[in-house]
Amino acid sequence: MKYVVAALAAVILAALILRRRSDEATGLFGNEKAELIDGVKRAIDALARELEGKTSQFLRPDQMRHPLLINLSLLALLDDVEAVGTPTTRLDVAEALAYMRLSSAAYGSIMLAALGDSSSAGVVPASENEDVAIAVACKAPTAELLMVATSRPGVPAHFVARLGSKIVVCVRGTRGIDDAVTDMIATSADAPELGGRAHAGIRDAARRVATGKAADLAGRASEIVVAGHSLGAGVAALLALEFARNWPDKKVDCYCFAPPPVATRAPKLPNCDVRVVVNDNDCVPSLSLASVAELLVRAANVDALSLTLRERVALIANQDARALKGVVTDGPSTIAPLALVGDVFHIRGRELLTPPASLFDRITVHRRMILDHFPHNYEYALARLLV
Repeated sequence: MKYVVAALAAVILAALILRRRSDEATGLFGNEKAELIDGVKRAIDALARELEGKTSQFLRPDQMRHPLLINLSLLALLDDVEAVGTPTTRLDVAEALAYMRLSSAAYGSIMLAALGDSSSAGVVPASENEDVAIAVACKAPTAELLMVATSRPGVPAHFVARLGSKIVVCVRGTRGIDDAVTDMIATSADAPELGGRAHAGIRDAARRVATGKAADLAGRASEIVVAGHSLGAGVAALLALEFARNWPDKKVDCYCFAPPPVATRAPKLPNCDVRVVVNDNDCVPSLSLASVAELLVRAANVDALSLTLRERVALIANQDARALKGVVTDGPSTIAPLALVGDVFHIRGRELLTPPASLFDRITVHRRMILDHFPHNYEYALARLLV
């Protein structure tokens, strides 16, 4: 649960800076990133408007009567749900695992080691490109690395590799401040190519990758695979659709691991298959402006319950959620809800399910909501399905 508190605290801190001191924040990031910072501020302002009249405690956790950890732990009791969905065999799990390993490699060996992945332990890279090359060699020894692009404002790091007869474009998830800014530009923008709206920051990132060197290399192949984890998965989904529109004669496969919701809708293209894999209680596939607003309202409403701290601790200790049944959101959302793009596969323990479309509409508070997001835990979950 400490990871949950840390993540929520980071969101609140960023929101405070960007809402109240946007000029200073822009100065910290530099003029090159001013437009991106404006996008983040628009997202924070939209979140604030959504919460007006629903709770007076938005962005003021210091005003809560009880510790945030206690309130989130109570929500975890309320959100304890059974696995839902239909068992499926439509996902080639071995193939998915291969592309998950490549998606992990995009983070580089140093970050993987920090996250608990020891596959490249003991090797010290001399540069970021070498860092990725080491990770690729450890995760996919048969892959030939063709290029590595480091991150820059609005464009996540990515690499291109040849794996057998296919060209694979892997997009890195969040690792630095540039990636975090892209994540936080979470307002929706018109996306006529999708027939709806899309996550503004992720859509822009995908379009930038689609006009770079990676696209030049992918365009020379007859079979293209786009993959990524977390932010990289969100970019991968929209990038794959962009490739498929640009090259209708090419087959484009996409593997998205732990993506955030990225669009209100997306067309089904005959030459493109997008597969989304969600590991157990991972919260990122539910993470949108609308769901964050709903979570903050629920946390404030839990805090407002007429329960003493002792009574709250007793409820948590006894796993008793009866006193929480009245905790609901207040009023309809004014934020356009975004959804996952593609065919969704949900790993629940040793079972692979096709979940109902509504499963990821809200953030479910769970003690593993952050841990289940880590790339090595996705690899473990997929590998366990093969046993």
